[in-house]
Amino acid sequence: QRWLGQLESLRFDVLLLQEPWTVQMHESLLTFAVMKLGGSKREGLLSASPRSLPPHAAHTPPPLCTASAAAVQVRLALLQELNRLLLAHVHVVFSGCMDLRHSLGADLARLRTLLLPEVKQAVWRAALDAVSPTRTPEETKAAPPPSVTVNRHRAAKERVDRRGKEKNSVFVQLHEGLRLRDPQELKRRERAFKIKFAGEAADDHGGPYREVFTAICSELENDAVLPLLLKTPNGQHNLGTNRDKFLLAPEANSEEVLQLYEFLGMLIAFALMQKETALSLNLCSVFWKYLVQQEPEEQDLAAFDETVCRSLNRIVHIQDEGVDEQMFADLIFETFSCQLSNGMEVEVCKGGHSIDVTWANRARYCELVMQRRLHESDVQAQAVMRGINLILPVRMFALFTYKELELMTCGTPDIDIAELRRHTRYGVSLNPDDTHILILWRVLESFTPEQRSLFLQFIWARNRLPSSEADWSDQSMKLHTLECAAPD
Repeated sequence: QRWLGQLESLRFDVLLLQEPWTVQMHESLLTFAVMKLGGSKREGLLSASPRSLPPHAAHTPPPLCTASAAAVQVRLALLQELNRLLLAHVHVVFSGCMDLRHSLGADLARLRTLLLPEVKQAVWRAALDAVSPTRTPEETKAAPPPSVTVNRHRAAKERVDRRGKEKNSVFVQLHEGLRLRDPQELKRRERAFKIKFAGEAADDHGGPYREVFTAICSELENDAVLPLLLKTPNGQHNLGTNRDKFLLAPEANSEEVLQLYEFLGMLIAFALMQKETALSLNLCSVFWKYLVQQEPEEQDLAAFDETVCRSLNRIVHIQDEGVDEQMFADLIFETFSCQLSNGMEVEVCKGGHSIDVTWANRARYCELVMQRRLHESDVQAQAVMRGINLILPVRMFALFTYKELELMTCGTPDIDIAELRRHTRYGVSLNPDDTHILILWRVLESFTPEQRSLFLQFIWARNRLPSSEADWSDQSMKLHTLECAAPD
């Protein structure tokens, strides 16, 4: 009643709120409002007048293009009231356990897409201030961060065995240098520690610190060095999307390895706390969804193993291909087991190796395989969460979408156009100095980082360039001219 009274006092027609709107319709409205009115600044969409929302164009999502302007504006005003209330009282809401579905925190997390960007950031800043207030230069000088020595020459030395590479990696050296430290010492909004490069004269004013994070990302995405991440089956087989993405390695659950996962969690926490620090890892959506307590779905499996996802859909709907119960047994020879991303064969239920997939139980089989694959790295993700929680309250993650948390951790992956240009091959009759080729490069240079990432995703099924010349190998972007009678 108070909300309705507030809206009426602003002369909004509250009777329009009787029209049924789904959560998805409100999401579309919020996306449109953020795009048109802003929302990334502290004083953004929360203080904007709903009546300043411009008329929605015909190309906007169907719920908006069919609703009246007055209905859209009163819904935006209602979302603003919700967010003002949240901003004032979120400190008394526990959002860290989605299993408690009856709780206010769980309800709020399920509505995370309706929270305004500046409200989430305000709540996040308050949480960071509570964990570690920003220090003055004088305070930092009086209590400097711990210092860690890293030998990059030792890490770069060629070794035959993977164990030797792992032991001497920058990641493990840093872990050994910090593992006995009290996590309270590392809760800093500036650098969590200072880096000394053995045998090098560099003084850490920020550069060596960032270099270490860059080196660690490169090592993590190289399973010949560290056993923590695994390239997706899509990447292994060069099929589908997200071929450059990585998963936490399933079944990597020794005590030693789980400690490394916890340390990875601490590094993620440092990246979240410090503005100039980014941990640019290409991790799949299932990992980020685990962190924000969002249940993964079928499209998440397709995002890392499209072949298995298609196979499961084909089995469920095999009748559409003209297969009946009698033919099924002659075509499908599966048992209630599946192969994980690391190639290991596991049962999806007790005694699964001895249970045949039949016409009657095929839907249950596909459901169990789907869930096993989507949660194949939960043990490792839980270890990462423990590491993060040593530095930051992970319960706050539930207020963010998985994409928002990934962006906060990894930053926006920018595409180096000069590097892409160096690795471009031209088709027959094409010259790098042709007018339309030069126009292409000018357009790409004018793109935002997000647009460049989308362009690369469109042409290459990946959103970042290879991290080194060695990773490029013989890969390249190939340009060809489409010949037509009437070119534009």
